[in-house]
Formats: sequence, C-alpha cells, structure tokens
Amino acid sequence: EEVVMKRFTCILLGAVLAVSSAAFTGCNDKKEHEHEHAMVSDDLGDDVSVAEEDLPYGATMVQLTPELNDKVKMNVEYDRRFLCEDEAVLLANYFTALNDKDAELFKSLYYMNNADYLSKKQGAEDSLDLITKLDEQLEKDVIGSEFKFNYVLTDECVSPTDENLDSSYNFDNADFYLSSYAESEGVEDLKSKITSRKGIKLDVMYDTDSGNYSLTNKLGSDTIIYIYQIDGQYYIV
Repeated sequence: EEVVMKRFTCILLGAVLAVSSAAFTGCNDKKEHEHEHAMVSDDLGDDVSVAEEDLPYGATMVQLTPELNDKVKMNVEYDRRFLCEDEAVLLANYFTALNDKDAELFKSLYYMNNADYLSKKQGAEDSLDLITKLDEQLEKDVIGSEFKFNYVLTDECVSPTDENLDSSYNFDNADFYLSSYAESEGVEDLKSKITSRKGIKLDVMYDTDSGNYSLTNKLGSDTIIYIYQIDGQYYIV
C-alpha cells in the first residue's frame, strides 16, 4: 500500500512539476546532499586544461540566496553557464509557493493562466486546490510528517536537441500541454514566441522535526522542471 501511495504522489507531483509522471520513472541512489555545496567546482589540477564551455554541467556552480536577491526565500544552486538568475528565481519561487500554499505566486510562474488550466486537467478546482492536495499527499504518504522545502540543487540542464537527452525528459508532453492551453485561449502562433526550452533535473531539500532530507532520496527518483522562454520572459511549463 505504501508503494502505491508513493507512486500516486509521484504522479501528482509530476503533474505539477513537469506535466508528466515520466519525470519520476528513473530511480536514483544518490547520497543525501549537505548544505556545504561548493560555489565553484574543484580545481582540475595544473596539468589539465579544459575550456569552460566544454566542462559538464556542475563545473561552475553558483548559489542564489535571499541575501543576493530579495525575490527569493530559499537558496538555489545552479550552473551559471546553463541557467540564468531569472530561471533560478523561478525554481526557488516554485518551492516557496508550495511551502506557503501561495496560489498567486504559483500562477505567476506560469505563462498567462496556464497554472489553473493544468490544475483542472489534473482534476483540481484551481491552482490552490492542486498545491494543497500535493502538500497533503507529500506530508501523509511520502514524508510522513510536516515539512518545509529549504534548498534547491540542480543536477542537470538539457535542451530538446542535446545529444545526451535521456528518456526521463518528455519535452513532447510539455509542448502538448502548453499548445493545448494556447489553443483554448486563442493564443496564435505560440511556437514563434518560444525562444528556449530547458529541462532541469533537480533535488530539493526539506526540513522536518527530525532533520534535513533529500526529496530525491525519499521519492526514489529525480524531479524535472521545464522552463521555457516565451516573449522574452521565463516560465515554468
């Protein structure tokens, strides 16, 4: 029964985070993350010379903190070559909206009113109903206690054309939901308005009375969030 409930929560979480439960099909055995993350990758040594643009994701990690940007309430660690600060703000505010059950903040992260559209597609009345149900499922059936997200760690960022794109990413599904919404709202030529599409694989830490834990380890799989740039602005899709 516990496995079934975890799977149900993965599906609901996937619907909110990535428009698809496919985001949670790949298991991950990574160890618990600590908060002493390096601001920049370890030195490769004097005898190794690699151009920065040729280094893999994670080689030039930086942290966005509330002290550096008053638009966020939690830290986000990301590779500055793959994500910009505006995108990191989206990630932080996504989990802040879940923490605070802030439907207005949640909706602001999505293109136009796509958040409410997605919520109704998942059987919820609106965005507040959806994030409330998600919080209840996580607390009751996955984490087992009250919790609060407090730290976002990005592990990978890819585009649909990347050669290393694996089966856990589902850009087609994200595109389908966005185009379906645009059609329902009479938004014309949406495709021409999109200038970038990214899939971000991440872990998020959360606090409970017993300690600080990794959501990836608890769920047994990574979380994927899609960020699209539309009309020059970044949105979660």
